[in-house]
Amino acid sequence: MPYINELVMDIVSDEVIAAKTGGGESDLQARYIRFDNFTFLKEAEEKHGFHTYLWSTGKGSQVALFPNLNAQDTVWRGLMRDVRFRRALSLAIDRDEINEVIYFGLATPSANTVMPESPLFKEEYRDAWAIRDIDKANELLDEARLGARDKDGVRLLPNGQRAEITVESAGESTEETDVLELIADHWSQVGIKMFVRASQRDIFRRRAYNGETLISVFSGMDNAIANSEMSPQEMAPTSQPQLQWPKWGEYHDSKGKSGEPVDMPEAQAQLDRYNAALGWHQGRKARHLAGNVAHLYRPGLHHRNRQQFPSARRCFGQVAQRSRGSDLHLGANGVFRGLSTRYILVREIGRRAVETVRMIRG
Repeated sequence: MPYINELVMDIVSDEVIAAKTGGGESDLQARYIRFDNFTFLKEAEEKHGFHTYLWSTGKGSQVALFPNLNAQDTVWRGLMRDVRFRRALSLAIDRDEINEVIYFGLATPSANTVMPESPLFKEEYRDAWAIRDIDKANELLDEARLGARDKDGVRLLPNGQRAEITVESAGESTEETDVLELIADHWSQVGIKMFVRASQRDIFRRRAYNGETLISVFSGMDNAIANSEMSPQEMAPTSQPQLQWPKWGEYHDSKGKSGEPVDMPEAQAQLDRYNAALGWHQGRKARHLAGNVAHLYRPGLHHRNRQQFPSARRCFGQVAQRSRGSDLHLGANGVFRGLSTRYILVREIGRRAVETVRMIRG
């Protein structure tokens, strides 16, 4: 760029990036800086003359829990698929305490859903089963056949075992660990014992895919600023990496060659909605592309392979044939510089005109 004379990029382990940044060794750094580095970086600002900024990542939730509806253990699988159990676990979490203790009050307590910036946002989505209510949580757990408790106050599963849940993480963030410690305390207040297992990401995912994991912790939905034009695939079992239903997602990914077919009516209904939305979206996209066939000459880059566009060939045939490895500058006042001859910029004037074509010989 004309205002930058030199750009130097240092490659180091991601474990030391925050330390090097706090030591004044970075002019600009965004990746591999986490919220748990915030206080350290703020304290180093004055000494090294930089500023630390916070911005939203566009995720549905900074930390989200994913009950595995495909768990191998049949008792736990039944509980994970019981909406009363899932809602009870959510209601037992004190998000306000997590916000104050971990995020210094800078976060917004919310369910894993779209952000206010999304046109699909509704407050009821944000607050759904996300406002702490211990009495309701206990009531739902009782209804889910977890009413009995042992001498330690831990609820008992229908088979008589203690309700002890292991939440698994990729072990990449102390922030997740700190949040889970608080949640363990919250769940203990409704009779659920929670443990945390951290492992490498590939092992973490493999265990979830195999149904060995009961609950995973990860960031929330990838696209939390969605609109009605975007694919709703995150909301349906369409991909194996979806930690809440990996075997159903694998089945969809592989077109039935592996994984497990959806056997839960609610999930199948969601998949049906997705397929209906996909059909509408693809049909709309096809109509959009068809409508643009007549506008090939509007501003934009088109591939040099002109055989695909007979009407375009009539427009700039001789111009393209003359390029012969030289650069073409196309557009008013030569705004586009160094444009490779593999691409041709064409602009519509009336129907078939190309404005200002200049040949620059090597």
